[in-house]
Amino acid sequence: MFSSAIYTTKNFGYGFDSTFFDAIFFKDSPFDSVGTYGATVADLNNDGYLDIIGCAYGYGVVMWGSEIGYSPFNKHEFLSLRDCRNVQAYDINGDGWMDVIFGEKAPLSDWRNGRITIYFNNGGNFSESNKLVIPSSTNYGILVMDFDGDGKR
Repeated sequence: MFSSAIYTTKNFGYGFDSTFFDAIFFKDSPFDSVGTYGATVADLNNDGYLDIIGCAYGYGVVMWGSEIGYSPFNKHEFLSLRDCRNVQAYDINGDGWMDVIFGEKAPLSDWRNGRITIYFNNGGNFSESNKLVIPSSTNYGILVMDFDGDGKR
């Protein structure tokens, strides 16, 4: 059985030491057995520490980084996601704050009913009222970048 967790380890300058693994659990839910589908890291609140963004079935989360690492009590949850399969961080609107983009798989009954959900970062805060939902077919991955190199998103 899998859990909705990401495991981290510390780099002591000479490589990774597998005796220092930490599990970062997203949440206890009936869907824990499906595991974590996607994760990325970015400094979402511009405090100098990397934050971990992850997604699983019906759920997304930001685990806020700090000088002491990560805590299950210091997180932001995205609860309106469906079957989330991938997550990326990118400053979509060019305001200097990394936004979070989730790729959601469509239900098995209708592969054309997937979606991409963008949560716009408002000074390190995210809300259901500040998001954009883009209909798509089923998707298992997303890539966000400036394809023509003009500096515009």
